[in-house]
This record gives sequence, C-alpha cells and structure tokens, in this order.
Amino acid sequence: MKTLIALLAIAAGKYGEGQVAIDEGTKFEVPDDIADKMVTTGDARLDDAAPPEGSKQPKGGKKTKVRLLVDSALGNANDLIEVDASEVKALERDGVADSDKAAVSYAQTLPQNKA
Repeated sequence: MKTLIALLAIAAGKYGEGQVAIDEGTKFEVPDDIADKMVTTGDARLDDAAPPEGSKQPKGGKKTKVRLLVDSALGNANDLIEVDASEVKALERDGVADSDKAAVSYAQTLPQNKA
C-alpha cells in the first residue's frame, strides 16, 4: 500500500470497480499498482511526508518559501507559501511549486502576497 495525495478530483471507478471518488487534496491509501498509475497520470502524488512503516514521524524542520504553480489544497496559483524543506523536491517534481529564487521573488511582487 502507498499513501498518496490527490492533485485533482478523481472520479469513482476511474481506476477499477469499487474505487470511490476522491476529492482534490485528500490523503488516501491504495495498492502499489494503482498508486503507480495515479502518479503516472498526474492524478495524485506520493505523500512523501508519510513515514515508512515502523519509523517515527520526523519533527518539523527548516521551512522553504515556494511559489505555487497551480491551484491546489495548498493554495492558489502564484501564492507564496512556506513548506518543510523536505517537501520541496516532491512539490517541484509534481509541478505544484517552484522554489527557484526568481520565482519566489516574482511571487513576492504580486498583490495577493502583500500582507
């Protein structure tokens, strides 16, 4: 079993009979073969924050500012947010966020990120 996070709403039955509808941003578990299909199609991403079985949950670590590239459970496109540094690689791989200095600098100039 793998733990995933839905990157968009997934219709019931899309990945086989008995599969329920899954809302965007929902964390869920599925068998490895189904998880691989969902990640490949871009419907979901691995929950890299999920600790391996039998391991302890890591304590909060260093935060990194990122610019969101798409609307998601984390916020709206072009929002500037802080995430655990350990999550940045997965978010960038999945096309959800960009931690590049230029992207973060640009996002800071947008009205939605001025407090």
